[in-house]
Formats: sequence, C-alpha cells, structure tokens
Amino acid sequence: RNIHVDTMANYTFFKEGMRKYLRDIKPCSARIQVANSQCMTASVQGHLDMYVLNKDEHANAPLVQPFSVHGIVAPEVGRDLMPIDSL
Repeated sequence: RNIHVDTMANYTFFKEGMRKYLRDIKPCSARIQVANSQCMTASVQGHLDMYVLNKDEHANAPLVQPFSVHGIVAPEVGRDLMPIDSL
C-alpha cells in the first residue's frame, strides 16, 4: 500500500481499509475540515507499524527502516495521507 506525503496535511489520515492494520485502536470523534471547506468525521485512531523501503538503494539510508505513525481513520478521505512532519 502507499501512503501519500501531503505537505498541506497536519495529521495522518487513513481510509477505512487501513483500520485492520492499526494497533492500539481507540474511538475518535474528531471533525476534520478539508481544503474545500467540507468536514469529515473520524471513526477511530491508532498506530500503524510499517517498513520504509529504500528501493533506489541510496548509500546513506538503510535498505529497510521500521517506522510507526499515529493516525486517524476518516472513512470519507480519498487517500491515505501523512504530513511531511511525520517523516
């Protein structure tokens, strides 16, 4: 799966399909205002453990890097988004 890095995002948002991969899931009733002024309601929040792959084999980076991010599942979000600050 891909998570897009969004320079305008201020939090990590997941589509509903990512819920099954989260750990430490808790209910979340956050309301999220998006760029077009619409609002979405979150359903849950939790942590996603993943691995970042250095597919281009950059010399100064490991080939595989464990990574964990806290995020919110917002069923109406169009794609999985992560802010640049999470990197």
